[in-house]
Amino acid sequence: MSNRLSPLVVAILSVLSVGCMTESYLRRGDAAYASGRPEEALQYYEKVYRSSSDYRSDPAFQSRMQHIRVEALVAQGRRELVARRWDAALAKFDEAAGLEPSFETAARLRAEARQGAADDALDRAGKAADRNQLAEASQQCERGLAYVPGHSGLLQAKASLSPGGLGPQAQAQLSQATDLMNSQRWREAQAALAAMLESYPYHLAARARLATVQGKVGEADRMLGVVQVQMRKGDLGGAEKQLAELQRLSPHNEEAKALAATVGAQLGQARQLLGSAKAAEQSGRPGLALQQLEAARAQWPLGVAPSEIQRLQGVLRDLYPVRISWEADGPGAGLVRGGLLEKLGTGNDRRRDSFRLSVHVVPGQSLTQEVAAQRLQHSYGVRQIQPNPDLPELQRQADVRRMRERDARRSYDDAVRDLRRAQQQQPPPDDPHRHNDIERLERRVRTASDELRRAERESESAWRRLRSAPPTVEVTTTVLWPYVQRTMRKTLAVSAVAAMSYGGTDVVTPTQFSRSATSEDSFIEGANPQVGLGEDPLVLASDQALEASAGSAVADDVAAWAASTAHEAWARQLEASAQELERQGKTGDAVELRMAAAAHRNGQ
Repeated sequence: MSNRLSPLVVAILSVLSVGCMTESYLRRGDAAYASGRPEEALQYYEKVYRSSSDYRSDPAFQSRMQHIRVEALVAQGRRELVARRWDAALAKFDEAAGLEPSFETAARLRAEARQGAADDALDRAGKAADRNQLAEASQQCERGLAYVPGHSGLLQAKASLSPGGLGPQAQAQLSQATDLMNSQRWREAQAALAAMLESYPYHLAARARLATVQGKVGEADRMLGVVQVQMRKGDLGGAEKQLAELQRLSPHNEEAKALAATVGAQLGQARQLLGSAKAAEQSGRPGLALQQLEAARAQWPLGVAPSEIQRLQGVLRDLYPVRISWEADGPGAGLVRGGLLEKLGTGNDRRRDSFRLSVHVVPGQSLTQEVAAQRLQHSYGVRQIQPNPDLPELQRQADVRRMRERDARRSYDDAVRDLRRAQQQQPPPDDPHRHNDIERLERRVRTASDELRRAERESESAWRRLRSAPPTVEVTTTVLWPYVQRTMRKTLAVSAVAAMSYGGTDVVTPTQFSRSATSEDSFIEGANPQVGLGEDPLVLASDQALEASAGSAVADDVAAWAASTAHEAWARQLEASAQELERQGKTGDAVELRMAAAAHRNGQ
């Protein structure tokens, strides 16, 4: 009996299968619609429509499918509406209204989309006006009115682009603001335009002018900020130039006028002082010139170069120099003479107006002491010859491989013998298994042969490793050798007493100085060259080298102290002389001495 189904049965089963699928689609569509997913429901209904002619001819099904389609379009339109894609939303709502004009939700959402598109166009028109792009603003107004012809904001915005479009009062306010702009009264114009936009919030021409005015006001404020920073830094020249540009931009700015007056007054005083300084220097009065320069710098910090101040101070120090003569004695005098000669000169100036420096130098005794001791260990290797520890394992592996080779050879010989015996036997004429037995024995011989060759290779390899292994090996053992590393420090101090007098009178009380020099090195206690730990002999600087180093440092200290003390004492004498000249009415000479005293103090 044949297992094939008849065509009639196949057709019946196909119809039943399609019917089941149709009903399944219909149930899924109803469930999706009940759950608020009309788009998913529409997909299932369309599958039902394509698969069932009965439903295609059912008016109730078609009506329900059309209503679901309308709700799916509305759902798509809602998404476009939320994304502010107005035209796409309107297309969906228009299509839905065309399918079902009585569907109120589609009509309401279409009105919302038109209102949103119009409001968006009004917003873009305002932003275009803020950029002073009135042509683009007009186009946005036309586009918005195409959506909502009666939109009050768009009607006001469009009318504001025509002269007198919003009435004579608005035109008068705009003209007043324009006059203020033409006269560069930016802040007044800003206030007037802001007041006008309170009454006419969609006046695009006023917004365009306000954007221009705000740019001017912002630029003026920026320039004012730059001027204030320049004034704080003392850059009056830069502030003067910036204020000139600011006044060209905003000539009625009261703050700029006040700052210009302040800057002009300070610059006038500073320039007058600079002129006086130049004249004083030309007349041989460098002190007066320095006084005028410092006063000008107080008015105009960046108008006077520091190098000019320093130059005049140097001129005054040269006109009223400090003269120092010096001598060194004591057992360590030779240690400081070179340093004093380098810092203070030859020291043989014996004039009465020179300061006399005397230095008594005494070197100390060197002191050597241990400052650190570390107990350490030196590691070194000892080589020894020992029997190869790998030989027993290699011998064992070779023996195991030989036994495996012997077993494999025995198995191979047995397999060959069994095969030959089977081939030599005379089987009965009707034995059906003879051929299979021969094949089985041949496979056994081939397998035994493969195993024998593998065992021979492994045995040969194991014996080769055993024969090539050395009988002995060299082993290195690490050994530790203890030792002590000692650090020694050698110290030597040089002391000095310095005194300074002027005209036989001590300027200050004698001052003591002391500097030390050190030398450090390490040596190894317990060295053993035989284990690689060589001797590291102690090498410290000699007493002469330490004395020279410490003496040089003392000379530097004494020279710095002498120069500072002499300059301060000389400055006090110059000030005393200036006071005496002032009592005598010689003000000009007094200024020279007083400024020379200040130059000596600043030049230390």
